[in-house]
Amino acid sequence: MLVIALLGGESTGKSTLATDLHSALLDQGIAAARVPEHLRTWCAERGRTPTRTEQAQLAKHQGGHIEAAMESEPPVQGVIADTTPL
Repeated sequence: MLVIALLGGESTGKSTLATDLHSALLDQGIAAARVPEHLRTWCAERGRTPTRTEQAQLAKHQGGHIEAAMESEPPVQGVIADTTPL
Protein backbone atom coordinates (compact mmCIF):
# COMPACT_ATOMS: atom_id res chain seq x y z
CA MET A 1 0.00 0.00 0.00
CA LEU A 2 1.22 3.45 -0.92
CA VAL A 3 0.96 5.97 1.93
CA ILE A 4 2.02 9.54 1.26
CA ALA A 5 2.23 11.75 4.33
CA LEU A 6 2.70 15.48 3.86
CA LEU A 7 4.76 17.41 6.37
CA GLY A 8 5.24 21.13 6.77
CA GLY A 9 4.25 24.21 8.69
CA GLU A 10 0.72 25.52 8.77
CA SER A 11 -0.54 27.43 5.75
CA THR A 12 2.17 26.02 3.48
CA GLY A 13 -0.23 24.23 1.12
CA LYS A 14 -0.35 20.68 2.54
CA SER A 15 -4.13 20.45 2.33
CA THR A 16 -4.20 21.77 -1.23
CA LEU A 17 -1.43 19.37 -2.26
CA ALA A 18 -3.21 16.45 -0.55
CA THR A 19 -6.41 17.23 -2.44
CA ASP A 20 -4.55 17.59 -5.75
CA LEU A 21 -2.59 14.35 -5.28
CA HIS A 22 -5.76 12.50 -4.33
CA SER A 23 -7.55 13.78 -7.43
CA ALA A 24 -4.58 12.87 -9.65
CA LEU A 25 -4.56 9.30 -8.34
CA LEU A 26 -8.29 8.94 -8.87
CA ASP A 27 -7.94 10.36 -12.40
CA GLN A 28 -5.39 7.62 -13.14
CA GLY A 29 -7.82 4.94 -11.92
CA ILE A 30 -5.96 4.37 -8.65
CA ALA A 31 -8.26 3.82 -5.69
CA ALA A 32 -7.06 6.24 -3.04
CA ALA A 33 -8.24 7.82 0.19
CA ARG A 34 -7.42 11.27 1.53
CA VAL A 35 -7.01 11.79 5.28
CA PRO A 36 -7.48 15.41 6.36
CA GLU A 37 -5.56 17.00 9.22
CA HIS A 38 -7.36 16.09 12.44
CA LEU A 39 -5.76 19.00 14.31
CA ARG A 40 -7.35 21.55 11.98
CA THR A 41 -10.83 20.20 12.68
CA TRP A 42 -10.14 19.96 16.40
CA CYS A 43 -8.98 23.59 16.60
CA ALA A 44 -11.93 24.84 14.52
CA GLU A 45 -14.42 23.04 16.76
CA ARG A 46 -12.89 24.41 19.97
CA GLY A 47 -11.70 27.81 18.77
CA ARG A 48 -8.23 27.30 20.23
CA THR A 49 -4.97 25.41 19.85
CA PRO A 50 -4.34 22.34 22.00
CA THR A 51 -2.47 22.39 25.25
CA ARG A 52 0.70 20.36 25.64
CA THR A 53 -1.23 17.63 27.47
CA GLU A 54 -3.74 17.29 24.58
CA GLN A 55 -1.19 16.88 21.79
CA ALA A 56 -0.42 13.17 22.24
CA GLN A 57 -4.09 12.26 21.94
CA LEU A 58 -4.44 14.37 18.79
CA ALA A 59 -1.45 12.61 17.23
CA LYS A 60 -2.98 9.25 18.13
CA HIS A 61 -6.22 10.24 16.41
CA GLN A 62 -4.37 11.30 13.25
CA GLY A 63 -2.60 7.94 13.14
CA GLY A 64 -5.91 6.15 13.71
CA HIS A 65 -7.52 8.00 10.81
CA ILE A 66 -4.62 6.99 8.54
CA GLU A 67 -4.87 3.34 9.62
CA ALA A 68 -8.64 3.35 9.10
CA ALA A 69 -8.17 4.71 5.58
CA MET A 70 -5.68 1.93 4.86
CA GLU A 71 -8.26 -0.66 5.93
CA SER A 72 -11.26 0.96 4.26
CA GLU A 73 -13.87 -0.87 2.24
CA PRO A 74 -13.80 -0.96 -0.65
CA PRO A 75 -10.03 -1.37 -0.43
CA VAL A 76 -7.76 1.42 -1.59
CA GLN A 77 -4.33 1.22 -3.17
CA GLY A 78 -3.04 4.40 -1.59
CA VAL A 79 -3.59 6.94 1.16
CA ILE A 80 -2.74 10.63 1.03
CA ALA A 81 -2.40 11.97 4.58
CA ASP A 82 -2.50 15.70 5.25
CA THR A 83 0.15 15.40 8.00
CA THR A 84 1.16 12.55 10.30
CA PRO A 85 1.26 11.82 14.02
CA LEU A 86 4.96 12.72 13.99
